[in-house]
Amino acid sequence: MKKTPSKYACSKNLKMPPSLLGGNSLPVLLYLSAFNLIFGNIAVIIFSMIGALPRKYYHLLPWAALNPVYWILQSVGAYKALWQLITKPYYWEKTNHGISKYQTEQIQKPVTIAS
Repeated sequence: MKKTPSKYACSKNLKMPPSLLGGNSLPVLLYLSAFNLIFGNIAVIIFSMIGALPRKYYHLLPWAALNPVYWILQSVGAYKALWQLITKPYYWEKTNHGISKYQTEQIQKPVTIAS
């Protein structure tokens, strides 16, 4: 039986039997991965909801279901940043602050109470 690098690493370094990586272990790993993906996301959604309950932020409960979408968007942003770091290392995407459709005279000043 020829030892592949993964079987050698498992048998020598991790003290695991090499039979875990051979044979019919692929469906088992796929089922375990799917279980972790589904129930891990459900757990995070539930914990996000539990975090909003004591503070009485009931309007935020439906938004907890969007946590996986948020993670996907974070990954897209990270890959974009990595690509820009490789292709344009000195480029900086700046955010324009202070742009508003209202003029400063139109914005109401805060009311102060004189004592």
